[in-house]
Amino acid sequence: MRIYLTELIGTATVVLLTSGAVCVTAMPALANQPWGSRCFVALVAGLSWAVALALTVRVSGGFLNPALTLTLWVFQRLEHRQAGGLVIAQCFGAAFAGLALRGIFFANEQILFDARIGTPHLNRQALGVLEIDRGTILTGIGIEAILAFLLTFAIFVFVYDPRFRAKVGDGVYRLTYLWLGILVGLETLVAFDLTGAGLNPARWFGTVIWESTVEGLITLGPWRDHGPYWIGPVLGSLFGGVVSSYWVLPDGLPNGPPRNGLP
Repeated sequence: MRIYLTELIGTATVVLLTSGAVCVTAMPALANQPWGSRCFVALVAGLSWAVALALTVRVSGGFLNPALTLTLWVFQRLEHRQAGGLVIAQCFGAAFAGLALRGIFFANEQILFDARIGTPHLNRQALGVLEIDRGTILTGIGIEAILAFLLTFAIFVFVYDPRFRAKVGDGVYRLTYLWLGILVGLETLVAFDLTGAGLNPARWFGTVIWESTVEGLITLGPWRDHGPYWIGPVLGSLFGGVVSSYWVLPDGLPNGPPRNGLP
C-alpha cells in the first residue's frame, strides 16, 4: 500500500501542477501572451515531473504514467499484480488532482471553461481543420505516440542501460531526474499548441472526467478526441520499449528495475 499511495501522490502532483498551469494561463493577465503562456506551461510540466520522479522513485519506482507502466510490464520489468495496482493508483491520483482543480477555480468557472480544466485536447486551428474527424484523430495519435516514444526511449537509456552511468559518471547520472524533466518540458513546448502535449494518459484522464461538471463544456464533447491521449502514449511507449530493449540496450540484462536504483 505504501508503494501505491506514493505513486498516487506523485501522479496527482504532476497532474495538479501541469493542468493547474494551463488554467493559470487562461487568466486575463496571461491570456494575451501565448508565447509566454506556452513557456510557462512547459516549465511547470518539466519541473513537476522531475520533482515527482525524485520524490517517488525510491519508494514506488516513480512510474507516474500508465503507458510507461504498461510498457515495463510487457518487457517483464514489473509483475502483473504490481503493474495493475500502479495503473489504478495513477488514475485515482490523477482524478483527485482534477477534482482539486475543479474546487480551486470553483468561483471562476470562466477560467475552467477557457482552459477546459487543463485537459489536453486537439487544437483544430493549429491542425488546420474545422471539425475533429478520423484524420485529425490519427494525426493526434501520431503526435502523442512520438512524444511518448522519445520519453520512454530516454528512460530506458538513462535508467536501465548500465553503460550510461559508466560513461558519464555519477555526477551526471545523479541528475537523471533533471534530464528527463527537461525532455518533458521541451516536448510540451513543441506540442502544446497541437495536442496539448498530454504525454501521459493519467494527465488527460484526471481532468477530462470533470469537464462535464463545468457549464458549457459538455457541449464541446470532452470525450470526442479521446483516442490520441491513451492510444498514442501506449503505442509510442511500447515502440520505445521495443527499440530500446532489442536494438539499444546490451544483451543479457536482468529483468526488473536496476538493483541499485536511481540516486
